[in-house]
Amino acid sequence: MPPTNPSVARAALRPVRLLSLSAGLLLALPLFAQPAQPTVAPAETPLDKTIELDPFRVQASGFNGYTATRSSSGTRIAADIKEIPFTVDVVPLEIWDDFAVLTFNQQETLASVPGVSATENNGTYNLRGITSGTYFLRDGFLRFGRIDQSNAERIEVLKGPAAAIYGKTLPGGIINVISKLAKPTPEYSLELQSGGLDLYRVALSATGPLIPGKLLYRFDTADSHEKAFEELRVNRLKSISGQLAWDINRNTRATFQYDYVDEFRGGRDMLDEAVVKIGAVYQGLAWDLPNYRHDLNTSGSVTYSTFKNREANFSLVSKLNEIFTVRLAANWHGFALETLRGTGSWDPTTNLVWNRRPDFGKEDRNGHAINLDLVSTFKLAGMPHSLLSTFDFVRDQRELGPTWRLDPTLYKTATGYPGTQLLKEFNASGQDPNPYPPISDFNALFRDQNSINTTVGFLLNDRITLIPDRLTASLGGRYDRVHQVGLDLFAHTRADTNVSATTMQSGLNYNLTPDVTLYSSYSTSFSPQTVLDPSGNPFPNQNGKGYDVGVKMDILHKQLFVTATYFDITYDNIVQQGLDPVTNATIFTLTGSTKSKGAEFSAGGKLWNALTTKFALSYTDAVTSGALGANAVLNGLPPRSVPAWTYSTLLKYDFNAGRLKGAFVGLNVIANSNFRYSDSIVQGRYLVRVPGWMRFDFNAGYKWRSADKRWNHSVSIVLKNAFDHEYAYGTAPTQGNPRQWVLRYSLLFK
Repeated sequence: MPPTNPSVARAALRPVRLLSLSAGLLLALPLFAQPAQPTVAPAETPLDKTIELDPFRVQASGFNGYTATRSSSGTRIAADIKEIPFTVDVVPLEIWDDFAVLTFNQQETLASVPGVSATENNGTYNLRGITSGTYFLRDGFLRFGRIDQSNAERIEVLKGPAAAIYGKTLPGGIINVISKLAKPTPEYSLELQSGGLDLYRVALSATGPLIPGKLLYRFDTADSHEKAFEELRVNRLKSISGQLAWDINRNTRATFQYDYVDEFRGGRDMLDEAVVKIGAVYQGLAWDLPNYRHDLNTSGSVTYSTFKNREANFSLVSKLNEIFTVRLAANWHGFALETLRGTGSWDPTTNLVWNRRPDFGKEDRNGHAINLDLVSTFKLAGMPHSLLSTFDFVRDQRELGPTWRLDPTLYKTATGYPGTQLLKEFNASGQDPNPYPPISDFNALFRDQNSINTTVGFLLNDRITLIPDRLTASLGGRYDRVHQVGLDLFAHTRADTNVSATTMQSGLNYNLTPDVTLYSSYSTSFSPQTVLDPSGNPFPNQNGKGYDVGVKMDILHKQLFVTATYFDITYDNIVQQGLDPVTNATIFTLTGSTKSKGAEFSAGGKLWNALTTKFALSYTDAVTSGALGANAVLNGLPPRSVPAWTYSTLLKYDFNAGRLKGAFVGLNVIANSNFRYSDSIVQGRYLVRVPGWMRFDFNAGYKWRSADKRWNHSVSIVLKNAFDHEYAYGTAPTQGNPRQWVLRYSLLFK
């Protein structure tokens, strides 16, 4: 029997309690502050020197407005983006703050990155026409599940197969979320948000020295709550993280960080509940029909998902001498999911809603990883080299299940409640808050799987200056061996496979002028298959290969940074799921590939010290080929959820003089073209397209600080989806929220 369903009714923090808490925190800040000291030149400390010695982190802010100038993801070593022969984009936390992005999974989080389709609630995303897995990186380690921006500084996106410098990955690229660092000077911050859809957010941060020059700390926590325009749907997220940084000596630093995220999602928001059938073929989306209720939640309030993430990181960085710097890093992660789900359907003719194939289940992931990096800087034949040697070990265990469906002896077709197909119709003109039986009736086990993946990888990557200030080359290779053990406790089967792969990364940078750099790269990638062929043998690895050709430019006296890129990617050995025509059992077949090519353009910076801007435009021509059998109709079509065009413009103007000094206004425009809704060939669903859309967000605010410059205040209002445009995004896809206002206040005390 499954465990009892935990209560899903969680009371929101009342405004009076919120204001009382905020006032108390504001009054308490001076108790933690150090007394003001006369302004003197800061003495050099071991701490300052250690910061300069870490080649694996971007230490300075590294931003010109919304545009990054440095990255640590492109080559696993901190470098100027202009000097990296791969395509790297960075999203700073400032964008989230200015336009009230509540969580990492919101659609606007990565909208400013060309070639990236919007993320959504299940954690997947499209990079250059290729859908990722449900994971990303956090400070270079694999991360499953959720994050909160309270302790995140930036999101770095490494595009193309070059992402294989981190090991197994799909050829579209990978996302790396970079954490905030503890600071040597005390800082305390408070953030409050409140708005439409019953939104609130409270976030607190503190950082500074525990032992000046020796030991730093950082603490971040947040609590947020938001309903949705669909009835009975709610999201809530809590997070807490801590960090200690210890300077053992002037050349060595040890850092420990712990992160915990607890997220609750009630109700279902995927657009597939809104696909309707007219006759024998699906004609379009339900929102096109006049009697469709846009606020209808066909799953009811009892459907829910809870996500709990725990992660601990440790790193030790030491400069051994003028040639060698070494880093030892370790990671432990734990992820737990519990969900009651059921896909809702709406019949436009009868106006009835039903739920099919409901199930209740769990998923747990845990594992650990070790990275050992050695950076060597030397000259050979008169040419400077920066050589990175890396050993990676990753072990991840996934328990998918147990998952239960309804007891078939209690729910039969004769009763009107077949446990595997239909469940409890109700009229869509109202709303049934609980269309499901009690959890105790979900006792028919249908899935219980356990898998253990162990990866050992070796990387060598050399950056060579061939002609000083003119021509540099990057050449690297990586070998990975993956051991996969899969146990199906329901079907009583076991699979034990070993696969390996060698990938390469290569690139050239040519400085045409000091401000114009031409670059090109060619890389390969791999990802092991997670299923077996009909004979019980592993399929060949999923392989990727691709090249980038582009230009990176500083223009307008380095106020604006421009990148223009052409890319071409091939993704091979895609496995297709189908049914055996004789036994009707699920089988997997090796099919063809996805070919994706296109162009990306971005420009951003800060003009006249007042206008912050970032512009992004991409075109992706992705095509599926090699699909077999009935799925052959997908050949020649783009993959699902991949728009051909994406576009974004971010503008922010700061008034630096006159009566409006301290005020600012901003604009965020996000758009993409239409995309295919589904790969399902049943009754023509693969032909349904989600319309293209354009969304406008506006903000306005005011910043001020105290006479001693220690109390820094900011208040702003954001109007999201200002013209109330109806749209959907992502790989599920998900319906976007209607017009929403958000009031935000922040305080930084130094």
